[in-house]
Amino acid sequence: MKLIKSYFIITFFTLFAIPFFGQVKNIGLPDVRNYKRNEYKGGTQNWNIGQDKNGNLYFANNNGLLQFDGASWRKYPLPNETSVRCLKIDASGKIFVGGYNEFGYFQPNAKGRLKYTSLAQKVDKNKIKIIDFIWKIHAVNNEIIFQSFARAYIYKNGKLSILKAPGRFQFSFVVNGKLYFQDVEHGILEYRNNRLYVLPNTKVLNNTEIWGMYTLEKNKILIITLERGLFIYENSTVKPWNTEANDFVKKNNSLGGSIIKNNFIVLNSVLDGVIICDFNGKIIQHVNRKKGLQNNTILTSFVDNKNNLWLGLDNGIAYINENSPFTYFGFSYDISTVYASVIDQGNLYVATNQGVFYHAWNTTFKEGVFKLVEGTTAQSWNVQVIENELICANNRGALVINGGKVTRTIDSKGYYGFKRIPNRPNFFIGSNYDGFAIFEKTAGGLVFKNQINGFDKSSNSFEVDDSYLWLKRDASIYRMTLNDELTRFSYIKKIDQLTPAYKNIGSLQKIDHKIYFQSNNHFYLYSKEQNLFIEDKALSRLFKNIPVINALSEDSQSNLWYAFDESLGVLMKENNTYKNVVAPFSNLTGNLVSNYLSINTIDPQNIFIGLTDGLAHYNSKLLTHFVTKPKAFIRSFSFPATRSYWGTIQIK
Repeated sequence: MKLIKSYFIITFFTLFAIPFFGQVKNIGLPDVRNYKRNEYKGGTQNWNIGQDKNGNLYFANNNGLLQFDGASWRKYPLPNETSVRCLKIDASGKIFVGGYNEFGYFQPNAKGRLKYTSLAQKVDKNKIKIIDFIWKIHAVNNEIIFQSFARAYIYKNGKLSILKAPGRFQFSFVVNGKLYFQDVEHGILEYRNNRLYVLPNTKVLNNTEIWGMYTLEKNKILIITLERGLFIYENSTVKPWNTEANDFVKKNNSLGGSIIKNNFIVLNSVLDGVIICDFNGKIIQHVNRKKGLQNNTILTSFVDNKNNLWLGLDNGIAYINENSPFTYFGFSYDISTVYASVIDQGNLYVATNQGVFYHAWNTTFKEGVFKLVEGTTAQSWNVQVIENELICANNRGALVINGGKVTRTIDSKGYYGFKRIPNRPNFFIGSNYDGFAIFEKTAGGLVFKNQINGFDKSSNSFEVDDSYLWLKRDASIYRMTLNDELTRFSYIKKIDQLTPAYKNIGSLQKIDHKIYFQSNNHFYLYSKEQNLFIEDKALSRLFKNIPVINALSEDSQSNLWYAFDESLGVLMKENNTYKNVVAPFSNLTGNLVSNYLSINTIDPQNIFIGLTDGLAHYNSKLLTHFVTKPKAFIRSFSFPATRSYWGTIQIK
């Protein structure tokens, strides 16, 4: 074929960032779900991914075409039972596939089952004896192009034509509606009207394989190569894209990528999982085997209709929930069960069952683990900032933390936490394993004053008001009065129910600087003058349609977080009204720490939730785009003693 040299300017649309929708979080790791071959009943390698208008996902697998509806898998082999290397779904719903010496399309029949039509049968076997592997399929300008190394097969209006490679095709890509081939001799070629046009100065990439091409901005194309890194093609010139992402690709090689909502670039690697970078090449996320993937070699990536990421692996399939307001710090960050968290002097500290760990707050979280605070190796129940000192409530005692280590032990008893005593500005009370103790703030820091006599029970659930110390233990509360010297309890009363109507007391909490007592979702304040618990009916009404809660915590933004049946919800405060948010937290069910509701709200974009296996980061501003109305489809139904019918009937 004669090649035509082209000196025209390639034009592309400028891509603009869209706030939140399609956002990739730069803190923690997204939820990763791995699918092993014994689940999808296919081969190890998955080469390409697509999605139809009903949301079904398709995978080009070594053993055929895999279909996944979110619950069940189906496998559709090619007639010659060879590997499927690529697929493309066109506007009509046909699923075009290519394998070795075979290409064609699947299409649902009247009962919804996929039936295959071979287009390879249209190839004249007298002229072309071996089709070889079909590596890429494209739908451009009413044509379906099947690309092998030797030629491209063009299917249009029911007919098949041949486009021979000038030298040898490597791979091909559609960029902004235009189809490009890499030829090992002639560089990058643009396909137009059954002819190929040379892009100037692209032969410099002939000694490497191009695995991806994407538009970055007007007149600028990103080129992803296997082993030479990333390049920019602009103004008829190829130049390296000298960025953090390029360094990663040159070190780990790349098998292409994908684009998330015109904001972020997904780069598949051969050696170290997948990275996501912005359009400046700054790495935002890095997910590999150490961080949850079952395999480090990413053959393909695909962004679904919810902006979540699917990976075809050298061994298996992975789903990464990018369109979620949640990310996580778990085993890959070297932290376990989290009981509390706080930010102090530029570090995020977490109290865990193994000690206190910390990570720099103002630097990227994509790499590196949390470091152990020296001297805290033991059960740590709380970590708090008290009068500019970072105090850990630890099995070893009340510990002062500074510079990544314990600098002082205030008291050697085990502690649960500390509260300020109202009307006694320099005094604090701590709950320890033997009851309660008094601490005083001095010029040298917080110091232990005395253990309080007269009561030796303890709990992490306690509050202090102007008159009493209130302690919740089991299903009861204790009302206790301290003497003026703060040395002993002069009065103690155990209370088993707030009113005759409800037995047991569910939770003790401070809301808007007032101490509330909750029983069966009814909230009460204590009146000292009347010696009665009086219901706050306005607050109780907020919880009328909420399952019975067992814990509640007000955060720094006046939101009310509650736990119920090992699940989590929140009443988000907006303009003096509350909005109940519960659905997004369903994935945390069963993973909350029993009797330790740990919520640390820095701002609406940065909320930390303690879990049994680490720490969740929640961005409430991303919630709008996370919860969407699902579409339901009937795949099958049956009547007793009759056959089943299969289909894809949408329920509206």
